[in-house]
Amino acid sequence: MPDAVLVNPISGLPLIGGLFGLLDEAADRLGFALWFRIFLGFVYAAAFGYLIAWLLVTYVVPWAGSALCRPARKVGEGLRFVLLVPDWALSRTFRRSGHIPPQVVYDYGGVVMRFVDRLQEVIERGLPKLAGSRAAPRWLLLVFVAVWFLVWGTSLPR
Repeated sequence: MPDAVLVNPISGLPLIGGLFGLLDEAADRLGFALWFRIFLGFVYAAAFGYLIAWLLVTYVVPWAGSALCRPARKVGEGLRFVLLVPDWALSRTFRRSGHIPPQVVYDYGGVVMRFVDRLQEVIERGLPKLAGSRAAPRWLLLVFVAVWFLVWGTSLPR
């Protein structure tokens, strides 16, 4: 099997596989062994993963925390509306027939109101705190990259 081309598994990664394929081909032409090229690929992928994690934690997550407050509030109001439609329909039906709605209808409406209020409190308190992710320790980013490698390693074909 001397004509067989040994392909580095890192070159199959999305986003970085194409560039790494070029680097791997150059390393192959220079005569580096496959095991060393695979090691270089893991170093390259780890550096890329760390860069992506740093960009996410430093820029994307804090921006999302402030940008998503208002839409999350609107979603909460929409959820309140959708969950209160059965309460409104039952109350209206009972009142049109000349009866008072049962207590369970009022209880349901109260539970929905309290649930959505608590949900909005959590959102309004939690999302702005995402800006604190900029101060995340660097070791946490390394843990993220290590977990990424573990997840990626379990998804490789056997």
